[in-house]
Amino acid sequence: MESNDLSDPTLSDVAAYVYDAAEERVRYLLERLAVIAEHRTDTVKNDSRYEVSNDVRRQLKFLEDVDMAERRSHEESEREMLFKAARHRSRFEDTEQARLKVKAKEIQRLKMEELRQREANATALQAIGPRKKRKTFEGDAPITMQLNAGPSSNQRILMPPRQRMKKVTMRDVQLLFETEKDLSRSELLYKTYLK
Repeated sequence: MESNDLSDPTLSDVAAYVYDAAEERVRYLLERLAVIAEHRTDTVKNDSRYEVSNDVRRQLKFLEDVDMAERRSHEESEREMLFKAARHRSRFEDTEQARLKVKAKEIQRLKMEELRQREANATALQAIGPRKKRKTFEGDAPITMQLNAGPSSNQRILMPPRQRMKKVTMRDVQLLFETEKDLSRSELLYKTYLK
C-alpha cells in the first residue's frame, strides 16, 4: 500500500520538510545579518541628509593650526630679538656678534626650508588628486567594460557583479538575536554578552 497522504508522512518526507524549514530559517537569519552588517558599515557621509555635528578632524586641524601659529610667533619674536641684539653689539664683542649672526642665518635658513617643504607637500597632494574612491558598480548591476585593443575597437564585455564579503561582528549577532522574538531570550544571547 502506497501512502501519499499528508496524514501519513514517511520518515524521509519528514526529514525533507525539516531540512527545508531549517534551510529557510538559516537563510533568513543570514540575510538579516548581512543587512545589519551592511547598515553598520554603510557610509552615511554620501547621503544628502547627513549633517556633521562634531567633526573631530577639523577640530584637530584647528588645534594644529593654533599651535603652529603660536610656534611661528615665538620663533618670529626670538628672531627679531636676535637681529636687534646682533645690530646693537659693540665692535669689541665681535665673537658674540658673529655667533648671533650665524644663529640668525640658521633660523632664516630653517624657515625657508620649512616653507619649501610645505609647498612641495601641497604640490604633491594636488598632483595625487582627491582621495575619494570611485564606485565601480551600483548594487547588483553587471559591469560593462570597453576594451581598447586598437583605435577603432568598440568591443564591450559584460562582467558579472562581484560578490562582496561582509564582515559580521559579535555585536551584529547580538543585535539580530535581540530583534528576533524567538531568539531574544535565548541562552546563546546571554552567553554572547559574557564574551
